[in-house]
Amino acid sequence: MKFEHAKPISEKLSEALKMHISNADRAELSIQSSVSVSTIRELMYRNISVTENNEPGLILMIETALANCEATEKIFKTNKKIFKKHLRE
Repeated sequence: MKFEHAKPISEKLSEALKMHISNADRAELSIQSSVSVSTIRELMYRNISVTENNEPGLILMIETALANCEATEKIFKTNKKIFKKHLRE
């Protein structure tokens, strides 16, 4: 996965990351990627551009957001079944 350096991430990616990355996630991402928590946050909010140095943190952030999204999707599907079952009873 490659990103254009010297430019911020897209608005769409920023909004999606904000929905699926928590403060705790950012702290863990910082540890895993050796990119500071503030840099990860600034990338997510489009306040700084992608660089060779912060790209590893961005990639991990996207991977984490995807995993969080998939976990949420499973919960939503389960809850949807519960709701439908109770409406039929």
